Amino acid sequence: MTIRIEFHADPGSFVRRLCDLSALGACLLFPLREPVVPALFGSLSIRHPTFDGPIRLRASSLGSERLPSSSSVWVRVLENIDFGHAFGGFG
Repeated sequence: MTIRIEFHADPGSFVRRLCDLSALGACLLFPLREPVVPALFGSLSIRHPTFDGPIRLRASSLGSERLPSSSSVWVRVLENIDFGHAFGGFG
């Protein structure tokens, strides 16, 4: 079971593996070839496979770190997440 995470920001959408999730934001793993840079503003979409519809939140990219085989990107959520009600209490 995988939580699907998408970060939508101009110039496109980035659908990648979730590394970490908190009330403040998320850490996503990207292939090295995708240039996700700080200060991209957009939305973060979080979808759990056992629940209907995703949670959509305003978000911005804060920074990234190049790893040997991928890049980790920190995305800050710009509004509150109520994990008590998200995904029926999942989280």
